[in-house]
Amino acid sequence: MRIIICLFLIASCGEPVIGKVDKQIIDLGSLEYKPEARIDSRIDSRIDSRVDLKIDSFKTVKLLNTITVCQTCTKELLEAKTIGINKAMVVLYELLSYDVPVSIVFHLDGDDTYGKYETGMTGYAFTNKYGSDICLYDVEKENRSTEFNPINAVTIQDQLLVIHETMHVWFYERVNNYNIEEPFCKLTSFLLSETLDCSWFGPNFSYPDKLMYDLCGLGMDIEKLKQILRLIGNSKKISSADFSKICSSVLGKDTTSCFKNAGLF
Repeated sequence: MRIIICLFLIASCGEPVIGKVDKQIIDLGSLEYKPEARIDSRIDSRIDSRVDLKIDSFKTVKLLNTITVCQTCTKELLEAKTIGINKAMVVLYELLSYDVPVSIVFHLDGDDTYGKYETGMTGYAFTNKYGSDICLYDVEKENRSTEFNPINAVTIQDQLLVIHETMHVWFYERVNNYNIEEPFCKLTSFLLSETLDCSWFGPNFSYPDKLMYDLCGLGMDIEKLKQILRLIGNSKKISSADFSKICSSVLGKDTTSCFKNAGLF
């Protein structure tokens, strides 16, 4: 039997939050576990053909309706990772203040529908207007920094890839340029998972990571990152030139050469 955890990430009115939300984020201490809770219909429509699914739920914050799926995890491990994902969604929403555009299904192991794990794989996000599937391969992959167990799975440090791939979903239809997205996804996940920082980016990096090395040299930090992401939160398919202008306005220095050196225009 496959187990699913459902994260109710919706506004109190029951509709998904698109754009800026002024509702207060609930504290993680108020997480409430409700077995056999109904999933939102938008998620139901994506899994209704799988009649053997057992549904459990956690109530948490924003970032739309999200479920976590695992074919081989124990219930304890799935719940632990879901709590960890909850923590990531809290800090991510606090940073962004704008929601993701579609619902997300996190896959903790490979499956026939979204792909089996192959050696060397880390994870990926597949996103379209109907939703996003993020494959983490936590169960199978060999390059995890820590063992995948209930103790580690609840920590914010274990959510680096969760945050990284969720940022790709967040950028969907806002930027739609992988070479801009990737370095910003990396830095956001580094800082919010409390694992790495700007020092990871090096002078000999190829693009797109070369962009963030140069931006860090101009003073990029968590506060400036937050300002930049919030300024593009209401954008639609922002151009590289306009993204550069936003970075320049926040950093107080011309970032044109940073984008040019990264091959972005």
